[in-house]
Amino acid sequence: MRIFVSIFLILTSHNSLEAKTSEPIWSEYFSCKLDSGKTLEDLDIYKSNWNKFMDESDVTGYDAAILYPRYVSPSDEHDFIWVGHSSNSIQFGIGNDNWGGEEAKELRRSFPASCNESFSAQQFLIQSNYTLDEMNPTYPVSYRDCKLLSNKTLEDAYKVVLQSMTSSHSRGIKVSSRIIEIKYGTPAKLEPYDFILSFNSPTWEEWGRGTKDYDENILGSPGDNEVNKTFICENPRMYSGSIVRWYDFIKR
Repeated sequence: MRIFVSIFLILTSHNSLEAKTSEPIWSEYFSCKLDSGKTLEDLDIYKSNWNKFMDESDVTGYDAAILYPRYVSPSDEHDFIWVGHSSNSIQFGIGNDNWGGEEAKELRRSFPASCNESFSAQQFLIQSNYTLDEMNPTYPVSYRDCKLLSNKTLEDAYKVVLQSMTSSHSRGIKVSSRIIEIKYGTPAKLEPYDFILSFNSPTWEEWGRGTKDYDENILGSPGDNEVNKTFICENPRMYSGSIVRWYDFIKR
C-alpha cells in the first residue's frame, strides 16, 4: 500500500532550487490510527503482504518507512505515519495505478488502520554521509515547520542548511537532512509554513552525538546566524523510523 511527515507550500523559487540541487524525489505521507481490535502485529502482517505485492508489481524505485511517535505532543493523534518515496513522478503515478487496480483490492481491504491525513510532496536531499548498513532497525527522524524570512527563498534555505550539514560531517557526525515541499493535500495546520525541515540519524546514539556537536560547535556560530537570518522553525517533534522497503535512490 501507498501510505504516509514533512512539508512545503508551493514556492515560486521551486524551479530555481530544482535546477541547482539534485533531482527531487516524490513522496507521500499518511497519518493513521489502528482500527478497533487491530494491533501493530496486524500491521507487521500487512507490511509482509505489501512487500510481496510490490515484488510482483512493475513499480521500481519506490521505498517506504513507518514512523512511530516518540517525542510528539499530543502523542495520540495517530499510531503511525507511513512515508513512501518514488524516484520520479512517473514511478509515483505507476504506483498509484497499481494500488488502485483490481490486483490490489484484497490488500487495500486488509490495511489495519484508517488514515485521516495524507499529502504528497517533493523532497530535496540536502546531504547524507551514512549507508543503510549503518542504520538501526529503529532510527530517529525529526521534523520542524519552517517559515522563510523576508526576501528569502527556498534556495537560500537549502544553502545555509547545506553549510551547517557540511560542518557537522567534517567532525564525523552522521546525519542527513531534507527540505520537503508539499504538492497536494496540505493539512490546515501546516498552511502557515513555507516548508518542513527533516533530519535523520542512523542511530539514536548518533543523534545524541549530533545534538552535543550542535550545542558545542554550531549554536551561535556564523553559520548558525545565517540560518537564523534565513528562516525560523517551530513545532519540533521526533519519530522512531522503521524501514519497510528500501531502494538505493534514497541516500538518507
